Amino acid sequence: EQSRDYFGPEEVSAYAPWGAVLHPSDAALSEAAWQNGLRAGIPFSHEHRFRGRAGGASWFLSKAAPVRDEEGRIIHWFGASMNVEAQRRTITELEEEKDIRDRMVFALSHDIRNPLAVIDAGAQVLLKAPASPDLTRTFLGQIAANVQRANRMIVDLLDANRLRAGDIISLKFKDVELVALLKDTIAALNTIHGEVFRYAGPAELFGRWAPEEIRRIVENLGVNAVKYGDPSRGVEVSLSLSSNEEAVIIRVHNFGSWILEVDRARIFHLFHRTKDSLAGDRRGWGIGLTLVQGLTAAHGGSVEVASSPEEGTAFSVLLPRDQAF
Repeated sequence: EQSRDYFGPEEVSAYAPWGAVLHPSDAALSEAAWQNGLRAGIPFSHEHRFRGRAGGASWFLSKAAPVRDEEGRIIHWFGASMNVEAQRRTITELEEEKDIRDRMVFALSHDIRNPLAVIDAGAQVLLKAPASPDLTRTFLGQIAANVQRANRMIVDLLDANRLRAGDIISLKFKDVELVALLKDTIAALNTIHGEVFRYAGPAELFGRWAPEEIRRIVENLGVNAVKYGDPSRGVEVSLSLSSNEEAVIIRVHNFGSWILEVDRARIFHLFHRTKDSLAGDRRGWGIGLTLVQGLTAAHGGSVEVASSPEEGTAFSVLLPRDQAF
């Protein structure tokens, strides 16, 4: 029945020869492998593409073995072909995921060495010679800041793995004035990336959220916007109310590189990075958008992405104002 669905009833009923269904690019190798099996009298096993009645082509594994009489002479061959397109696709995806994971480990090991180097340098200076109170405070401040930076990296990685395991991140909800929180996050991003980010929206807006996780959502989206967009055209972080005023929408929009439709379906998957980002020299962990989606879901919200060459890329995060799941 599966053969009829793929090849069509006419091909199956006529037991069509390979030439009628083999992909032209695979014909020569398939014929050579088959002739080698015939000459040597050994089992045949080969993967090649068969064309279906719908016009596409899928990978099949064809196997055949000789059947011999009592004197060892081959009297006929028995064989079958099995569609292995799904298996090959799975193997390819697993190989791609492994490659992305390896890149992430490299990026993580590189990134976490930076705060550790600052911590080590500051500690060595304080250990080697007495320092003035002001200098001591400066070095201790640098050490504390970089301990927090390294800790945030570890927390991000642990939370991403919790999400991969299907867990929901536990949040601490508070009454929050969201505009002040967004402006503070934007100011921190501008300190790092230059005056790239701007705010658009109301002067104040109150609700009940987990403020640190809101900050992490905006930071991850903001870093992505700078990394993959056109910083010269700026990044807008806007805030608005939903039509029923029971939720807020945080939108992070940038111009520049846009996200292909093939990537949009998997962009929130852990370790997934777009084809453009993998082809370029932009280092990343592949967990930022996974965290955005997971932290948004922990608020009972949702996140959507819209992207085109003309309009750039916009991530819209919808968060209920007064309920937490």
